[in-house]
Amino acid sequence: MKKLFSLLSILFILGFFSTIYGQTTERTAVIVDHSGTSTEVRHLNVEELAYNYYGGRQFNKIAIITESFDIVIPIVNLISMEDTEVGTKYKRILEVSYYWMGKKIMISGYLDAVKFTGQSDFGGFLISSYDLKHLRFSQVSDKITQTKEFHPEGYITLRDGTKLEFIDLKRHDGGSVGVKKLVKDDGFFRYYESDIERADWYYDNIDFDRGDSELNVKFKDLKNIEFEDQNNRNIILTLKNGKSTKGEIKNSNKRDLDGLTGVFGKGEFYINRKNIRIVHFY
Repeated sequence: MKKLFSLLSILFILGFFSTIYGQTTERTAVIVDHSGTSTEVRHLNVEELAYNYYGGRQFNKIAIITESFDIVIPIVNLISMEDTEVGTKYKRILEVSYYWMGKKIMISGYLDAVKFTGQSDFGGFLISSYDLKHLRFSQVSDKITQTKEFHPEGYITLRDGTKLEFIDLKRHDGGSVGVKKLVKDDGFFRYYESDIERADWYYDNIDFDRGDSELNVKFKDLKNIEFEDQNNRNIILTLKNGKSTKGEIKNSNKRDLDGLTGVFGKGEFYINRKNIRIVHFY
């Protein structure tokens, strides 16, 4: 009998702590639109970003656009967003606060075009980022995305002098591809029409032309990439062994180097090529 009582006591204690520490807390967001209407929203989600600039990491995340770079953060890391009433309707500057690498971060910028969806007491909820005035979560998520230990692999110096250390650097090429879309299927024949769609590619290297030759160098073999001018097509590459050469970034009608993506101390980032001065690898 004593053994049975002891066993039941242990199970009760384990169940108690499991209830306290093992439960997932459903977060509720209070959202206010520009008309002043306030709604409590559960299960808040973000539709896919308008452009896949962020290395395929865009699901259920928001992109904050600043003058120098774009920052991408998961919605589960978000604390609040406040409209500063600065800027145009489509580029309203927001004060955004969120958690990243165990720290509370605050940054100003406008949101890439998205729609927020969720559930309210009156059913399904949807609002465009353009109509958002205030968003605040009632509590911290217990599913905050944790970034792996941050051991910088190098830094990027921007043309405005900003310097940021990075990991997981990727070259982002943007362009277009031809596709065929089904427009009619009458049971006997399928009718297609040709169309052009945006496409994105990600690489851990850089392609460039030197004279009449085409070259390709892995980031892991590089010490520096220096972009010589605002157009950022003429570059100087220095290898880890000290050898250097000049070249020109490859270009074609269908694809081009748009910029660089990676992770830094404030989130995932995208930097347009024209804002980059030097990429230095440790």
